[in-house]
Amino acid sequence: MKNIAPAPDHAPVRRILVVDDMEANRAVLCRRLERFGYAVESVDSGAAALASIAQALPDMVLLDYMMPQMNGIEMLQILRRDLRTRDLPVIMVTARAESGATIEALGAGADDYVTKPIDFDVLRARIATHMDKRSSAEDLRRANAALDERVVLRSN
Repeated sequence: MKNIAPAPDHAPVRRILVVDDMEANRAVLCRRLERFGYAVESVDSGAAALASIAQALPDMVLLDYMMPQMNGIEMLQILRRDLRTRDLPVIMVTARAESGATIEALGAGADDYVTKPIDFDVLRARIATHMDKRSSAEDLRRANAALDERVVLRSN
């Protein structure tokens, strides 16, 4: 199996926010993600996650589907309505394995869907894929902005 590294040594550490109402689930996820080289924060609710994201935007969110007060779908809908978090990669991590739940999550804007019990090799690969896609999109936006600026300067 190909060894997937989260980032080269010279790259900044990527931050992942884990959102799950079950402390044991958060602890397991955090330990594994830290071993993979990520900086990890965990919270126990959608409201706490939104407050954390308002303070500092993570590079990715791993979001439980089933939580009290605000479930993962409701939180995801809030993230997708906000321009600041619209493109934030979100992977749903849940015990709900039925196709209807997967379709609902992807339809609400989830970037991916992983079921519990978690296959950590699969999760690691999916995280790396979505982090790389986001980096590529950001690089493309910066390049387009630089080109736009050059066009404006040449037009003057």
